[in-house]
Amino acid sequence: MGNRGLTFLEILITLIIFTIAMLGFFRVFNVALIAQQRARQEVIAINLARGLAAEAMSKNFTDPVDGETGALGPNSGESLSNRQTFDDVDDYNGYSDSPPVTLGGQAMNVAGGLDYSGFSRSVNVVYCNVIGNYINCPVATPPLPDYKRARVTVNSPYAKNIVIDEVKGKPVP
Repeated sequence: MGNRGLTFLEILITLIIFTIAMLGFFRVFNVALIAQQRARQEVIAINLARGLAAEAMSKNFTDPVDGETGALGPNSGESLSNRQTFDDVDDYNGYSDSPPVTLGGQAMNVAGGLDYSGFSRSVNVVYCNVIGNYINCPVATPPLPDYKRARVTVNSPYAKNIVIDEVKGKPVP
């Protein structure tokens, strides 16, 4: 029994076992990478939804020019293609953009490597009533209710769709 080296067969079997182990490791690494990408896109989608919802909620409850007509959506002189013309919450009803754009209609900045090309946003506004501690949406009009709900939906390429609801009440005189 002298010193004996490894045979070619032993080296081959060792390499096969090592390769199988590494394939499993890389598969786990790939799954983790995909999960990280989806989580990042979900955060982007949440921020896009929050931004548009906050923008809508910053507007008046009632149109300052036409008053409350009962019709939801842009009034005369306002356009779904130009959010700068919106002056009340319900002007956002029916608005959508893909990819998302700024208030001025410019493409979102891709600084920091963010790519918005696969995202889309849409807004639906309905009248609501409060019943006890609950908000009931949508409700039939007339009479005109004292609340409007703006539902912002963001679709992303890989993550789940994000839906944010914001409710604005009529100011108390």
